[in-house]
Amino acid sequence: MPVSSETLNEAFELIEKGDYAQARFLLKPLLAEAPDDEDLLWVYAHAAEDEEEGRDILLRLRALNPDYPGLHPLLTQVGLVEATSVSTTSKSVPPISTEKVAPAPAYETEDFELEEAVVATESASGGGRSCLYLILAGLLILVVTLVLLNASGVLAPAQVADEPTATIDSETPEATVDTQTASSQTVDMESLAASLDVDLAEQGIELSDTALGQTLVVYVCQLPGPNATDVIRSVFDTLAQQPTDALGGATHFGVGLTECGSNTVLRSVGASVEDAISFAQGETDAAAFEATWRPF
Repeated sequence: MPVSSETLNEAFELIEKGDYAQARFLLKPLLAEAPDDEDLLWVYAHAAEDEEEGRDILLRLRALNPDYPGLHPLLTQVGLVEATSVSTTSKSVPPISTEKVAPAPAYETEDFELEEAVVATESASGGGRSCLYLILAGLLILVVTLVLLNASGVLAPAQVADEPTATIDSETPEATVDTQTASSQTVDMESLAASLDVDLAEQGIELSDTALGQTLVVYVCQLPGPNATDVIRSVFDTLAQQPTDALGGATHFGVGLTECGSNTVLRSVGASVEDAISFAQGETDAAAFEATWRPF
């Protein structure tokens, strides 16, 4: 017996909501009872669990009725047939009560509509030529009128006042560089060495760019170890007491612990000028100051 339209409509609404599982739950028992119901097969094909099941349902429907409305485009879409012209034979399918599940009818173009389109095209072509002739005639009249007016002096060229062109004074004050302030500061190495109470290594004192920044490095004959801490602290304290303009623009102080027999630097430690000055002025104790030391 045919499946009721109410049931098919309910299943169709579930499919539209994306609830395919519930639609299959509703349709599967009916499919077992009416495996040849074309409308039931058509709706179930849209709720099939996977692509293979959907193709099987569509093939079953094609075996029952190859001209079922809307079947051929769907078969083409899923790759079951190649895109060909659709058969003009149509089947009258009993409606399911709403347009949701009823296949869309295939409308054909009537012969009289095609004939009317041809006639309309030909009429438009003839009318276009007539309109073109009128436009050309109007342009010709306009050109002649302009020539006559110009000859009589009515259309005199507009007088344009010569206005002075605004000029921009390209002379702008150029920034001058004070060569005296821009010149790099130098360090009096001899005076600085005389103030240090340490044994200098062969490298002596250098102002160099290290990982810490511009660093004033003092190389001393001292091996790393417990006694090296007092030597490093003494060097930093002495450097911090020097005038700022005598530091050559250094941002950090450094001490290179050197094995003077082979002239090998074993360890380099640095501290910022600000931290060293703070320690020299008694604002920071020794432990806090040593915590700021960094190897480089």
